[in-house]
Amino acid sequence: MRLLRAVFVLLAATAWSAQCLHLRGTFRTGQFFTFLAKFGFKKTDRHDHENTLGYIYGNVTATSAAKGDLTHRGTLVVADRDNFLAFYGNRTQGYADASSSSVCDLMFAAINRVAFDSNCNPNGTQDFLRNVPCAAGKLCEDEDKPSRVVAGHQFTYTVRDLHQARFWYVSMVSCYREGKGKDCKWKDSVDEDIEIAYDIWLVNGNPAAPSHNVFEYQFSFEQQGSLERVLLFFLLYLVLAGLQVYAVIRQKHLVTRLFTAALTLQLLSFLWTIAHLAIFAMDGDGVPSLGIVGDVSYMLSQSLFMLLLLLLAKGWAITRTELTWKPVLFCIWFVYSCIQILLYVWNMTEVDVIEEIDEYQTYPGWISLCFRLVVTAWFLTELRSTMMDENDHRKLRFYLHFGAGLLCWFVYLPVVGAHRPPGVGPLEAEVHTWHQLLRRLPGVRHHHASAVAHAESAVLPTTVRARTPGTSSRSSTKPRTTSRPTVESKLRGVTQASSVRESEAPTANAPLHLNFQERLEHLGPSLSLRRGGEDKN
Repeated sequence: MRLLRAVFVLLAATAWSAQCLHLRGTFRTGQFFTFLAKFGFKKTDRHDHENTLGYIYGNVTATSAAKGDLTHRGTLVVADRDNFLAFYGNRTQGYADASSSSVCDLMFAAINRVAFDSNCNPNGTQDFLRNVPCAAGKLCEDEDKPSRVVAGHQFTYTVRDLHQARFWYVSMVSCYREGKGKDCKWKDSVDEDIEIAYDIWLVNGNPAAPSHNVFEYQFSFEQQGSLERVLLFFLLYLVLAGLQVYAVIRQKHLVTRLFTAALTLQLLSFLWTIAHLAIFAMDGDGVPSLGIVGDVSYMLSQSLFMLLLLLLAKGWAITRTELTWKPVLFCIWFVYSCIQILLYVWNMTEVDVIEEIDEYQTYPGWISLCFRLVVTAWFLTELRSTMMDENDHRKLRFYLHFGAGLLCWFVYLPVVGAHRPPGVGPLEAEVHTWHQLLRRLPGVRHHHASAVAHAESAVLPTTVRARTPGTSSRSSTKPRTTSRPTVESKLRGVTQASSVRESEAPTANAPLHLNFQERLEHLGPSLSLRRGGEDKN
């Protein structure tokens, strides 16, 4: 209980410290540098230029009383990835190299060449910098065209990219310049320790437009469409959960209860995520704690579903009524669930958000995928063991398709993990993946046979080619020993049975002198199933 309590306290702290795309807070120049946000602006439409630009606007003023002029003691930096990485990387290099002239000079070495400044670089082509804080109730001194500033705010950046969507990075640093022309020198205001309050919006679209697309306006480009996709899957799961609740009322079995619990957790994860995204679409803040609860509910539902699959792979309620090593199984499942939550916390708190990488390109992501592959191998081992002990051909056929289908579910995440959009949570990632699969639905049937064949080959051991009749070997003179049928021989009988045409009449009895394989072939038609799963009469 103490471990769970510590995990939830850490999650709550993470929720409070999570960065929103409506940025509000304070920055003290004594901190020297703070990173505010990474935001993806979509590609600008040539035919609707004004309404498809990216906008960064807001207010930055001083809050602490101090002597002298406080309108120019720091710099607000908005830059694309290439310029920002050079700016950010030199921050640590300047501290390490004591012989450097100043950290500020190193950080702004690359940006100085292209950033516009009316006093120091009037020929600059990029609008990257704003001198902060701005005078209360007035525009920032760098805003030379007041008509372009969003009403009620002190500064405005517009982002245009006609070629592709791109991430932009917002930060503040305690560096400022004095003088004009070649005499401009960077200084720092760390010793002054001035408190600066900021209220900044980052949006895709024109804030002055009469209406906005609620699914895109407040969202970074890699998250656009997440709300509508999650809403679609919530409606689908709502129908499935309703049907499953009706089924569990009529059939009170532990298997149906476990599946209902997993389905309900998945439905709740969609509900919490929708609530967070819907509020975020309205105010740009959302409720980060709801988003985290949604992610945790999703991970628990996946973990509970894996437990159900392992129980079915062990033959529970199908081949066996009692299971061995139940305490060990449930302990391993509990530890696996806790590890997944801890890896999620590690990824949220320790992975640098500045890096444009996916969750599964980090150490927590790799460890999570490794655990999933271990569970996959465990699932296949248990399924093979159960099939070795099963003699009922209907159940063997069920295990075959069950293993093939669920193997695809186990391995899909490692396969698509490398292609997952950066900055997307685990729940939105799965929704995005299934959305892409649904868009390609007409091609699913074409690849179904090869996918099932590949899955079957992974479930079943490799078959050994039989020795050609008439050949001799030293072991052929030994008496034949009896052994139980292998999985291959059982499934071969099931396959031959299902391949017989339904028009052929089944044979009532099989001669006793036939061996096991010949008896299966002789009794094959009586074991065939209809496509609907009903017994043939």
